[in-house]
Amino acid sequence: MDEWSLCLGETEFVDKVGFWFENMGLPRIQGQILGLMMIAPTALTAAQISHHLHVSRGSVSTNTNQLVKMAMLEKVRNKGERSQYFQFDRGVLVTQIQQNIEANKRFQELLSLGLELVPKSNATGHKNLEVWSKAYSELDKEFVHLLERWKAYVKKIMAQ
Repeated sequence: MDEWSLCLGETEFVDKVGFWFENMGLPRIQGQILGLMMIAPTALTAAQISHHLHVSRGSVSTNTNQLVKMAMLEKVRNKGERSQYFQFDRGVLVTQIQQNIEANKRFQELLSLGLELVPKSNATGHKNLEVWSKAYSELDKEFVHLLERWKAYVKKIMAQ
């Protein structure tokens, strides 16, 4: 096992991330794993994660794979070792912002289609679609600016 052990404050943080995930409708263990990996000083194996969180390896395997698919963790290997390690993906926010931009564009397309298909005689429906279309258009602009600012920030921090 690794030599790092969680202090009381770190354990509390990990648990609170787990509860936040649970409140968002996701498995608490996913949040606990993410919280642990955010503060881990090195990449950890599934066995190490299981040890730190006092949960089964099967649960760790299932949930680390989900977090990898969500681009929150990445799998890494140390040269010469067979074990697979996981680490927090520092680029996760860039990925999530890019995914939000794409999702917003797809929804914006649906709203535009709605504006074509819903007759103006349905004043309430048409007005609702116009408002949502404008809101998503503005969100799209903000996400693009946020992405640019965030990439610059990460580049600066990583250079330090």
